[in-house]
Amino acid sequence: MVEIVSVKMISGGNVFFSYPSGIHLNNANNTFYIADMHNHRVCWMKEDGSTDVLSNIVAGDDSCSSLGRPLAVWVADQGKLFAADAEHKKIFCKYQQEDVWRSIKVDLNYYFNFPGGVAVDENGNVYTNDFLNNRLVKIALDGEITVLWEGKKNIDKFYGIFYQNNKLYYTDTGNARICYVDLKSGQMHILQPQIEEKKLTAPIALTLDKEDNIYICEQRSMYYLDNKSNILSLVADRNIWKEQMTKYLINDRICHMGAITVRCKGEIYWVDTIKGCIYKMVLKFS
Repeated sequence: MVEIVSVKMISGGNVFFSYPSGIHLNNANNTFYIADMHNHRVCWMKEDGSTDVLSNIVAGDDSCSSLGRPLAVWVADQGKLFAADAEHKKIFCKYQQEDVWRSIKVDLNYYFNFPGGVAVDENGNVYTNDFLNNRLVKIALDGEITVLWEGKKNIDKFYGIFYQNNKLYYTDTGNARICYVDLKSGQMHILQPQIEEKKLTAPIALTLDKEDNIYICEQRSMYYLDNKSNILSLVADRNIWKEQMTKYLINDRICHMGAITVRCKGEIYWVDTIKGCIYKMVLKFS
């Protein structure tokens, strides 16, 4: 059983964010990075709600001079930032101290059609969900493209991706399931959890804690998939959230749970993309 024991709005109500669609925590400096899509930028945020804007200037690219619609963000080793830009159909990167973004090297014969997410492994390989092409793609350091998985039966308009321990997890939104690719064997696996209360219908975003437990967002619902028991538990939906609104004096209902990250097991930070709010939520397990 999973129970919410605290909820706190970290950011919201001040119109700072406009359609924040991605969030990733850099544990090294205790900083969140947010893809602020409609403001055409990436921002950082501390847990006390303090925020600032990173430069959105793009250098060395003849096709664009600034970020377009950054949809997802990832923090890799040494604090290197990556952003998937849905408008420019590219992946950009920069170090935190740099003032400009640069597009990563990609095979010129490959055409992305709405890259919606980004993840990076320990070796610097970049992964993205080529959303409208229904492809899961690996981009090597030399720009070589490898299609890991494709086709509507395998991947249908999938949104969220997350890398951990040589596995690339993704929300197969159109097929209402969570899958992962074992990057060592190249095999795709479909997770088949025991359903505690409600099953997935259209998973959007996901993240994992260090124990490989999975946190999954749908539009107005959140789930927790326990790695050991393989039980899928409902964490929040509209009815549960109404109770939290009363208990913690929260004004906004759930509109769109579009992005999620965790610090540790049960400590969740999620984004209401439409409302522009970011919440901290702590869970208790029994």
